[in-house]
Amino acid sequence: MFEAVETNLKILSYFMDAGFDANTVDPRRGDGRMNLPTRVLIAGFHVPSHAAAKFLLERGADIDVRNPLTDVTPLLFMARRTWSPRGTRLREAAADCLLQQGANMFFTSNRVQKPLVKAAMKGSAGIVRIFLEW
Repeated sequence: MFEAVETNLKILSYFMDAGFDANTVDPRRGDGRMNLPTRVLIAGFHVPSHAAAKFLLERGADIDVRNPLTDVTPLLFMARRTWSPRGTRLREAAADCLLQQGANMFFTSNRVQKPLVKAAMKGSAGIVRIFLEW
C-alpha cells in the first residue's frame, strides 16, 4: 500500500478521505518511525513527489518528525546522505521541498548534528547552497 500512496496523489487522497493518518508509520521499515511524508520524499530512492508531500502536510503530517532510533528528521536525513549523481539531485529537490513546507533547518539532534553542518561535512555542496539561500 505504501508504494501506491507514495507517488499517486489520487490514491493518497482516497486513503486520507477514508481516515488514514498522515503520520502513519511504514511497518516494513527496520529503521524506526518513518512517517508517510518522509516515505513520499525518500522511500526507496524514488523520484520525490512534492505534490504528495505537500498534500500530506496540509492534512496534518509532521514534517519534523524525529526517528526515535537515530534522532534524525527528514531534513537531516537528506543532509547526511551520499548517493549517486541522480540521487544527489533528488535529495536536493527533496530538501528544498521540505524547507518550502516549513522544515526546521536549525534542528539539532541529540548527537548535536545540524542539517547545514552535516551537509558540509558530507561534501553536499548543493544542499549547503540550498540551506544558505534560505
